[in-house]
Amino acid sequence: MAVIRTDAFSNGLFDASGHYTPNVLFGNEYWLGSQNACRDLQLAEYYAQTPPFPTTFYVAKINLTVDNDHLPQSRLMLVGECVPASCDIKAVTSLLGAAEGAASEQASSAGLQASFTTLSLRPVPGNYDLFADPKLQILG
Repeated sequence: MAVIRTDAFSNGLFDASGHYTPNVLFGNEYWLGSQNACRDLQLAEYYAQTPPFPTTFYVAKINLTVDNDHLPQSRLMLVGECVPASCDIKAVTSLLGAAEGAASEQASSAGLQASFTTLSLRPVPGNYDLFADPKLQILG
């Protein structure tokens, strides 16, 4: 894995992907990362080392559950993933499945009961329909 070898471009893939950010308890459910940063990793004029492959961006909707003492209710989160363009939905689903298992194990070793489950996954740009988004309908 490039991330294990710490190639410079793998750090860019990681950086362009979504990460935990503060205020989950107050409703922050967007860990999107940056599709632009993911795409820009290919620009040799800005980076000394670029990935030897094209990249693409996916957004996963996950359900995050932690014991009631730490997070009173499950949260739906949107997480961005910058991956090689050769990865299809099946490959990214497999990647997220491995992350789900690792996260549950880490929580368990810390004495917490926690999990996340991938509910949906889509490429960006993809088949997102703003008018079908329940949040827009609630605001409207």
